[in-house]
Amino acid sequence: MALVQCRGCGNHISQQMTRCRHCGAPQTEALLGAHPLRAAHPIAWLVTAAIMYIVGTLLCNYASHVRLPAMPINVQSRPAAAGSGRVLMFQNTSDRPVPLLVRLEHLASKEHKRFDLYVAARTTVELDNGIEWTGQSGDRITLENSNFQPWRGSIP
Repeated sequence: MALVQCRGCGNHISQQMTRCRHCGAPQTEALLGAHPLRAAHPIAWLVTAAIMYIVGTLLCNYASHVRLPAMPINVQSRPAAAGSGRVLMFQNTSDRPVPLLVRLEHLASKEHKRFDLYVAARTTVELDNGIEWTGQSGDRITLENSNFQPWRGSIP
């Protein structure tokens, strides 16, 4: 049986007493602050650890993403010589070649295309019909390279 201090008179009384035997002040666990800490359930520890791991991983990924330089590629388009589509042009503005992962998406048809593209230093590469893609206004473009921030845009 533990002894606690009465908040009314300061004398020591049993933790199980409902009233102080010296001054008669009501003694509750809330007043005494004598509520012992309970051990957390193992699942609560597991959930807490999982949440902390996920948040830490997201913060680390965000921090490393923010430190990356901007993509040195300018994306432009021009009307296709034949048909009503658009030809995409990728211009490398850096002194180094840039290999890219290109993702294209037609908004109307929800058609997706994914391919690798190599753009040599200080050159422009046009997207030819070899990938079977006729660009249309509004098509979404995503360029990725692990050394640069991803670039996202669309055909005007």
